[in-house]
Amino acid sequence: FMMGVTTIAQVADGGIAGLERKTKALVRRLLGSQSMARTLFLRFVRLDDIRLSPQIHPANRDRLEIFLAIAALVLLLACINFVNLTLARSLRRAVEVGIRKAAGAGRGMLMAQFLGETVLQALMALCVAMALAEWSLPLVNSYMQSGAVFRWWRDPPLLATLVGGTALVGVAAGLYPAL
Repeated sequence: FMMGVTTIAQVADGGIAGLERKTKALVRRLLGSQSMARTLFLRFVRLDDIRLSPQIHPANRDRLEIFLAIAALVLLLACINFVNLTLARSLRRAVEVGIRKAAGAGRGMLMAQFLGETVLQALMALCVAMALAEWSLPLVNSYMQSGAVFRWWRDPPLLATLVGGTALVGVAAGLYPAL
């Protein structure tokens, strides 16, 4: 509600405690001796303290931590599975590797081929993952009761991190089979 002609400078002088005092006095003045005026609890919190404060939304914070742990576990399992499948596929390609060696391909060329294929696969998987993230964000927002937005195309550092991390996973997955 409006606090009369109190300016921002006056509120800033008293800080949050001063704002709480003035608001409580205003509520008492407006509600008088009603029982609600005595039981009403007002607390002001700075906007930058709300972010993941357990006092504000403990259920949402718990959900977020659970989802982050699940996401990290899924990513770890996906990386292990990707390395395993790449290794299994590379063993089946032993005939191709033999033919390429007979045709004059060196170890470096074969390593570059294996690494290039796995990095390309990982980057294609990133594209699919980004599309799925865009598609599922409204569902996640409704479940988490949040208004999160994911504008990766407008955030160059995030995009660079995603592409770099994906390339790193691709190199890690293709390094062992390439060697």
